[in-house]
Amino acid sequence: MFENFKTIKIKGGCFDSETELELFKKDALSVIYGRNGSGKTTIP
Repeated sequence: MFENFKTIKIKGGCFDSETELELFKKDALSVIYGRNGSGKTTIP
């Protein structure tokens, strides 16, 4: 399911400008966390 999901762009909160984060790199651990209602479950 997540094989094609490589990056996420974030702006707001502690990110003043749009920031692109690379996810699911080989031999790495990716953790997505946040407050309730912050949109974590809407990530494809």
